[in-house]
Amino acid sequence: WARALSIHENLPWEQDPALNPTKPVSLGDQTLRWKRFASPTGFVDLDLAFDRHDPNTLCYGYALLPIHLKQATTAQLRADSFHHFRIHLNGRQIFARPGINADAPDRYVIPIHLNAGRNLILIKVGQGGIGDSARYGFYLRLTDTHGQPLRGVAERF
Repeated sequence: WARALSIHENLPWEQDPALNPTKPVSLGDQTLRWKRFASPTGFVDLDLAFDRHDPNTLCYGYALLPIHLKQATTAQLRADSFHHFRIHLNGRQIFARPGINADAPDRYVIPIHLNAGRNLILIKVGQGGIGDSARYGFYLRLTDTHGQPLRGVAERF
Protein backbone atom coordinates (compact mmCIF):
# COMPACT_ATOMS: atom_id res chain seq x y z
CA TRP A 1 0.00 0.00 0.00
CA ALA A 2 1.15 3.50 -0.64
CA ARG A 3 -0.37 6.85 -0.03
CA ALA A 4 -0.35 9.45 -2.80
CA LEU A 5 -2.32 12.61 -3.48
CA SER A 6 -3.93 11.46 -6.71
CA ILE A 7 -3.98 8.69 -9.29
CA HIS A 8 -2.09 11.12 -11.54
CA GLU A 9 0.79 11.61 -9.10
CA ASN A 10 3.88 9.63 -10.08
CA LEU A 11 5.93 8.16 -7.30
CA PRO A 12 9.61 8.02 -8.29
CA TRP A 13 9.73 4.28 -8.86
CA GLU A 14 6.52 4.06 -10.95
CA GLN A 15 8.41 4.97 -14.12
CA ASP A 16 11.53 2.93 -13.41
CA PRO A 17 11.94 0.27 -16.12
CA ALA A 18 14.56 -1.46 -13.93
CA LEU A 19 12.19 -1.83 -10.94
CA ASN A 20 13.06 -5.06 -9.19
CA PRO A 21 10.41 -6.95 -7.19
CA THR A 22 13.10 -8.51 -4.98
CA LYS A 23 14.21 -5.07 -3.74
CA PRO A 24 12.20 -2.65 -1.57
CA VAL A 25 11.14 0.81 -2.71
CA SER A 26 11.11 4.00 -0.65
CA LEU A 27 8.22 6.37 -0.05
CA GLY A 28 9.25 9.24 2.20
CA ASP A 29 10.52 7.64 5.39
CA GLN A 30 8.80 4.31 4.62
CA THR A 31 10.40 1.26 3.08
CA LEU A 32 7.90 -0.78 1.10
CA ARG A 33 8.48 -4.39 0.08
CA TRP A 34 6.83 -6.32 -2.71
CA LYS A 35 4.78 -9.34 -1.65
CA ARG A 36 4.37 -12.34 -3.92
CA PHE A 37 0.68 -13.06 -4.53
CA ALA A 38 -1.09 -15.37 -6.97
CA SER A 39 -4.80 -14.83 -7.50
CA PRO A 40 -6.91 -17.99 -7.31
CA THR A 41 -9.38 -16.38 -9.76
CA GLY A 42 -9.25 -13.93 -12.66
CA PHE A 43 -9.74 -11.06 -10.20
CA VAL A 44 -6.69 -9.85 -8.26
CA ASP A 45 -8.16 -9.01 -4.86
CA LEU A 46 -5.92 -6.43 -3.21
CA ASP A 47 -7.78 -6.73 0.10
CA LEU A 48 -6.85 -10.40 0.15
CA ALA A 49 -3.30 -9.78 -1.08
CA PHE A 50 -2.60 -7.20 1.63
CA ASP A 51 -4.84 -8.79 4.28
CA ARG A 52 -6.34 -5.39 4.90
CA HIS A 53 -9.40 -3.35 3.98
CA ASP A 54 -10.29 0.11 5.11
CA PRO A 55 -12.66 1.70 2.58
CA ASN A 56 -12.46 5.03 4.40
CA THR A 57 -8.76 5.57 3.73
CA LEU A 58 -7.50 6.89 0.42
CA CYS A 59 -4.63 4.67 -0.67
CA TYR A 60 -3.06 3.05 -3.71
CA GLY A 61 -2.13 -0.56 -4.22
CA TYR A 62 0.48 -1.67 -6.71
CA ALA A 63 0.94 -4.93 -8.54
CA LEU A 64 4.15 -5.71 -10.39
CA LEU A 65 4.49 -8.44 -12.99
CA PRO A 66 7.96 -9.06 -14.43
CA ILE A 67 7.84 -11.34 -17.47
CA HIS A 68 10.38 -12.71 -19.90
CA LEU A 69 9.91 -13.48 -23.60
CA LYS A 70 12.32 -15.19 -25.97
CA GLN A 71 11.26 -12.91 -28.83
CA ALA A 72 9.53 -9.56 -29.20
CA THR A 73 5.81 -9.68 -29.94
CA THR A 74 2.65 -7.65 -30.27
CA ALA A 75 0.09 -8.46 -27.59
CA GLN A 76 -2.78 -7.06 -25.55
CA LEU A 77 -3.41 -6.27 -21.93
CA ARG A 78 -7.06 -6.71 -21.00
CA ALA A 79 -7.93 -4.94 -17.77
CA ASP A 80 -10.49 -3.28 -15.56
CA SER A 81 -11.20 -2.23 -11.98
CA PHE A 82 -14.09 -0.63 -10.15
CA HIS A 83 -11.54 1.88 -8.88
CA HIS A 84 -9.37 4.27 -10.83
CA PHE A 85 -6.20 2.67 -12.16
CA ARG A 86 -3.12 3.13 -14.33
CA ILE A 87 -0.88 0.67 -16.12
CA HIS A 88 2.82 1.12 -16.88
CA LEU A 89 4.83 -1.07 -19.23
CA ASN A 90 8.61 -0.93 -18.93
CA GLY A 91 8.43 2.37 -17.04
CA ARG A 92 6.04 4.11 -19.46
CA GLN A 93 2.38 4.77 -18.71
CA ILE A 94 0.27 3.05 -21.35
CA PHE A 95 -3.22 3.37 -19.88
CA ALA A 96 -5.17 5.36 -17.30
CA ARG A 97 -8.80 5.22 -16.27
CA PRO A 98 -9.78 7.90 -13.76
CA GLY A 99 -12.95 7.67 -11.74
CA ILE A 100 -14.96 4.64 -10.73
CA ASN A 101 -17.31 2.32 -12.58
CA ALA A 102 -18.60 -1.23 -12.38
CA ASP A 103 -15.75 -3.55 -13.31
CA ALA A 104 -15.81 -6.34 -15.87
CA PRO A 105 -13.10 -8.66 -17.14
CA ASP A 106 -11.51 -7.57 -20.43
CA ARG A 107 -13.42 -4.25 -20.57
CA TYR A 108 -10.34 -2.33 -21.70
CA VAL A 109 -8.18 -3.86 -24.43
CA ILE A 110 -4.78 -2.18 -24.61
CA PRO A 111 -2.51 -3.03 -27.56
CA ILE A 112 1.13 -3.37 -26.47
CA HIS A 113 4.53 -4.30 -27.83
CA LEU A 114 6.63 -6.58 -25.65
CA ASN A 115 10.40 -6.70 -26.02
CA ALA A 116 12.49 -9.82 -26.25
CA GLY A 117 13.84 -10.44 -22.75
CA ARG A 118 12.51 -8.70 -19.66
CA ASN A 119 9.28 -6.67 -19.61
CA LEU A 120 7.74 -5.09 -16.54
CA ILE A 121 4.01 -4.49 -16.06
CA LEU A 122 3.03 -2.24 -13.13
CA ILE A 123 -0.58 -1.52 -12.23
CA LYS A 124 -1.62 1.16 -9.73
CA VAL A 125 -5.14 0.96 -8.29
CA GLY A 126 -6.65 3.68 -6.13
CA GLN A 127 -9.02 2.92 -3.28
CA GLY A 128 -11.35 5.86 -3.05
CA GLY A 129 -11.54 6.61 0.64
CA ILE A 130 -15.29 7.13 0.31
CA GLY A 131 -16.43 4.07 2.23
CA ASP A 132 -17.49 2.21 -0.91
CA SER A 133 -18.32 -1.47 -0.69
CA ALA A 134 -16.85 -2.48 -4.06
CA ARG A 135 -14.12 -5.11 -4.14
CA TYR A 136 -10.68 -3.53 -4.13
CA GLY A 137 -8.66 -5.05 -6.91
CA PHE A 138 -8.47 -5.48 -10.66
CA TYR A 139 -8.71 -7.79 -13.63
CA LEU A 140 -5.62 -8.13 -15.83
CA ARG A 141 -4.88 -10.60 -18.61
CA LEU A 142 -1.96 -10.74 -21.02
CA THR A 143 -3.15 -12.09 -24.39
CA ASP A 144 -2.20 -12.38 -28.01
CA THR A 145 -3.94 -10.06 -30.50
CA HIS A 146 -6.92 -12.46 -30.67
CA GLY A 147 -7.58 -12.50 -26.92
CA GLN A 148 -6.00 -15.92 -26.32
CA PRO A 149 -3.44 -16.43 -23.54
CA LEU A 150 -0.02 -15.30 -24.74
CA ARG A 151 2.32 -18.24 -25.20
CA GLY A 152 6.02 -18.30 -24.39
CA VAL A 153 5.78 -16.04 -21.34
CA ALA A 154 7.89 -16.79 -18.29
CA GLU A 155 7.49 -15.03 -14.95
CA ARG A 156 10.89 -13.85 -13.74
CA PHE A 157 11.61 -12.35 -10.34
